[in-house]
Amino acid sequence: DLAVTSWKLPVLPAAVFCAVFAGYLLSPVTTSFDSRWTVYTVMSIIHEGNTDLDEYADVLREQGDYAIYRTRGHAYDFFPIGTPLLATPFVFVLDKGLNAAYALWPGLEERLRSLSNSQIQRFGVLTIHHRVEQLIASFFGAVTAVLVYGIARIELDRKRALVICMIFAFCTSAWSTASRALWQHGPSMLMLSAALYLLLLARKRPRLAQYASLPLAYAFVIRPSNAVSIAFLTIYVLIEHREIFVRYVAWSLVVAVPFAVFNWRVYGGLLPPYFSPERIGWHGRLPEALAGNLVSPARGLFVYSPVLLFALWGIATAMRRKPADRLAWALASIVFLHWIVISSFPHWWGGHSYGPRLFTDMLPFLAFFLIPVVARLGTPRGARGALATALFVALASFSLAVHFRGATSMEVYEWNGSPSNVDSHPERIWDWSDPQFLRGLH
Repeated sequence: DLAVTSWKLPVLPAAVFCAVFAGYLLSPVTTSFDSRWTVYTVMSIIHEGNTDLDEYADVLREQGDYAIYRTRGHAYDFFPIGTPLLATPFVFVLDKGLNAAYALWPGLEERLRSLSNSQIQRFGVLTIHHRVEQLIASFFGAVTAVLVYGIARIELDRKRALVICMIFAFCTSAWSTASRALWQHGPSMLMLSAALYLLLLARKRPRLAQYASLPLAYAFVIRPSNAVSIAFLTIYVLIEHREIFVRYVAWSLVVAVPFAVFNWRVYGGLLPPYFSPERIGWHGRLPEALAGNLVSPARGLFVYSPVLLFALWGIATAMRRKPADRLAWALASIVFLHWIVISSFPHWWGGHSYGPRLFTDMLPFLAFFLIPVVARLGTPRGARGALATALFVALASFSLAVHFRGATSMEVYEWNGSPSNVDSHPERIWDWSDPQFLRGLH
């Protein structure tokens, strides 16, 4: 078992973590938009023992109550609780460390309360609020990259596994979106890649499949669209590992029951408002959204990461395997339905973001489908093989350049508001005369 062996000697995985973590942390752009209340929620958990933001009323007022949900006389972050809970240990350590050095620097609580509206929203102003988010998001991203390496290492040698890992880390929205702040996408990828790794290892050690329900269940707490992954991977476990299915379900309750209790106490229901199924469905621009999420110059997956076109080749290869690879079929179905789900969201372009943000959660699965492709590239297969390898390298290089811009250039994010607000004029998403990734270069 190559994957297990590689973890017994974790020098290379540790080097992957350090390289990705450093690359993410040194990238200057931060995008604390929808995630702006994450650190505040964590601080409320640490100091107040609850998740409401009542103690930050002045800061909420300055932000115009953006993304604040009020119920039963309390103010809460509208976005899911999963990411703040996952970030709590990190913020706890940072908070205690700053408090210990209070004689030299203000504590984290004081710094958060002193932030003005312009400081939170202005690009390039790296306040403690931005730095904390970027630090934790970079950590999550680096751990996910290590898991992707482990996933690839199960079938590939070290060099080829590293190729897939680095493509995932630096040629996709994992770099330009997930690592820039505590969006839901980074923790979501972490949970989905952990579940996938366990299910792959379970092919030789079946009992490991039962534990995949833990990260899967938590992936739903982080982001409701992960219900698609839960549904298909649960069916896969039921078919392939029927003997441990009851334990698989039991482990999921470790996450599901506390989540339901929390929601009932805070919102008076089993799910919070953000999880309402009414937020998605048929809308008049669904065909445009389906196309836009793939090929538009502002949100197209295959425009910003054209190297992932090779994942389609990987999917076709997996579909032709005999006997059928049920896990590959499940993952391909998940990617396809995720595309439908994010396109059925009326605000399908994801607001003020960069590139295919709403596709970010699927990157570990798309990286998985690069495995059969990378396994064949670089092998002696004549002119056709050489051409395929050259095209792969060219598309990976282009993808790297595009996401480098997203991680290092403030101009590409300012595209969302200039010359007009993209949320008010979504037709700009199709403007090839002013593609987002070229903003500031011409």
